[in-house]
Amino acid sequence: GVSERGFLKYSRNQESSADQAAMRYLEANGFSAVGMMELMQKLEGQELLPTSRQNEYVRSHPLSRDRVISVENFLHQSKYTNAPLPDGWELRFQRIKAKIIGFMQSRQMTYRAYPETNESLPARYARAIADYRRNDLDKALPKIDALISEHPDDPYFHELKGQMLMEHGQIEESVKSL
Repeated sequence: GVSERGFLKYSRNQESSADQAAMRYLEANGFSAVGMMELMQKLEGQELLPTSRQNEYVRSHPLSRDRVISVENFLHQSKYTNAPLPDGWELRFQRIKAKIIGFMQSRQMTYRAYPETNESLPARYARAIADYRRNDLDKALPKIDALISEHPDDPYFHELKGQMLMEHGQIEESVKSL
């Protein structure tokens, strides 16, 4: 038990140090830590026991409430608290999110998150991935081809098409995309 608590204390210290480093890196690069605070608040909201009933000595991470307070305090003194994201970063994030949902969720869940009425680039990307994962190349290939025709220099779309073709035994055709 003593060993375990010593290890967990070390782990909590490491996590706390990582949080501090993240805030320093964000500040040094002119980014806001608001997203970090929102993440910590989400983590806090997912805890099963209220903080008052948690034993900090058997946790591998600092208490979420303490982490939220730490980031809030940092935001009060940061000169970049209200700094916007650089141009294009939100779209990149939405594409990453769409790719994860397309690959990790069922086709039905992906289409629920990205209905066909949503014609955004991330939505079309997610649906192409969902159709491909469902082994429906007749639907997936036209979707990824449309994205490639709109964004011919986007390597992510070419990579996905190459993966689709390769995994369906169309090796020679996949090489062109890959």
